[in-house]
Amino acid sequence: MLAVAAAASTWTNIAAKLNSCAGDLEAVCSSRLAGQESLAVATFKTLQAGSASHLRMTGQLAGAISGGLTLASVIVRVVHDMVR
Repeated sequence: MLAVAAAASTWTNIAAKLNSCAGDLEAVCSSRLAGQESLAVATFKTLQAGSASHLRMTGQLAGAISGGLTLASVIVRVVHDMVR
């Protein structure tokens, strides 16, 4: 039970880090490259916007895994307590 809860906590941390990385990537593209204009910069910004979007989606998936593990931990605890 505790191992499953610890795994859920780990996935929560992973989700938070992925979302933080996505925000950092968006900030770099919007602030550091704000005054630059060229085909290469536009392509780079588009590519990095897609990467940030994928990081956010992966973060949401990690959050869902955390929620599932938390639910599984609760179910195991309830069944364990009933059997006891």
